[in-house]
Amino acid sequence: MFISPRLIFLLYWLFPEGQFKINLAFENSLWPLLGLTFLPWTILVYAILFPLVGTEWAWLGFALLADISGFYGAVLKSRQIPRKSEI
Repeated sequence: MFISPRLIFLLYWLFPEGQFKINLAFENSLWPLLGLTFLPWTILVYAILFPLVGTEWAWLGFALLADISGFYGAVLKSRQIPRKSEI
């Protein structure tokens, strides 16, 4: 789950239509870089579906939930790792 949305976004960016939509969706390159770092599923869905109309906002919400659940899963997994004081 960590690498796939980033890889898909970069592959999408290589195609001329993808470059056009990404440039249209974002004013500068800072937002896509921040999005790939912190919210990869959200930024991927936003770039593909831009401009968002009607029910496409629901897809963006699902992507945001996927990103949040990834962070939550990482937190839960880190709590399962024994610390030096527990060993």
